[in-house]
Amino acid sequence: MNVRKATQSKSLATMKLRILTLAWIVLLGLTAGSFWIAEGAGDSKSSTAFAVLGFATLKAHLVAGLFMEMIHAPRIWAVAMSAFLLTLGGALIVLFL
Repeated sequence: MNVRKATQSKSLATMKLRILTLAWIVLLGLTAGSFWIAEGAGDSKSSTAFAVLGFATLKAHLVAGLFMEMIHAPRIWAVAMSAFLLTLGGALIVLFL
């Protein structure tokens, strides 16, 4: 019985590590994408700002959800964090447009 629990615990830890590694790779990709979009910005500064701030909002959701473990928090805290991030991202987009 103890061997079974140890094996399940080990596989769960491995799965969590894979999810966090994948999230880290996605965050790196979004950062590189933001840089690429910002460097290639020509005359359309507002669309560039929209894209970069959108990527930043998505990155904040990933960090809060996985690395700050908001997915395990009570539902009200997760909803409050998502509402805050969406409001902040939306307000910044409106200010830059």
